[in-house]
Amino acid sequence: MMKYLIPLALILALPGCDPTPDVTGSSDQAASIANGVGEARAADDKQSERKIPWGKATRFGLLRERARGFVREDAKAGTGKSIRGPTLEFAEDTRRIPLRTGVYFGYQYWLRLPPDEGKPVLKRVLIHPEMTLPDGSRVSRSERKLVKKATHGIVTAIDAYALSEDYELVEGDWVFQLWYQDEMLVEAKFTSYWPEQRKVSDQGGSGK
Repeated sequence: MMKYLIPLALILALPGCDPTPDVTGSSDQAASIANGVGEARAADDKQSERKIPWGKATRFGLLRERARGFVREDAKAGTGKSIRGPTLEFAEDTRRIPLRTGVYFGYQYWLRLPPDEGKPVLKRVLIHPEMTLPDGSRVSRSERKLVKKATHGIVTAIDAYALSEDYELVEGDWVFQLWYQDEMLVEAKFTSYWPEQRKVSDQGGSGK
């Protein structure tokens, strides 16, 4: 399944089988996002000459589910389903994703947009290893529009995906992109792997 964004208001979107659910963040998550905003603002102050818009990914990793969401049919999701309403928090900083159902992974991001942009419309693209859906169709990409809330042109949120179905357990690279108008502001890459590969590597192999 694919899951999506968590805005500053702490709503995370991840689809069920195309993970794009809305998630309410925990207090720990709120603190993490607030810290990210502070760091990003400091960086912005140091690079005030940087053109607007711009963005950056500030954290990558596995997330844990503190409160369950619900799966719903979603024609806009690549897999036809999405998960809405889960409460998530970062559990481990990593870009390597073990292929197991129930795993959530994603990244936190920060955007600087024109100050008069109160509700910017973003395009979220997810490119992933090819998966075969129950109806026999194959998908390797999804995209959707996201309407975010900006404060003085600043947007901070979490974009995430949940592996909810067996057919989503595909090995390879997962690339998240956030676009504003015709410009890509953020790109985050993860690599999924079968857990037994880590065991081989840990025993002295030369695996990634």
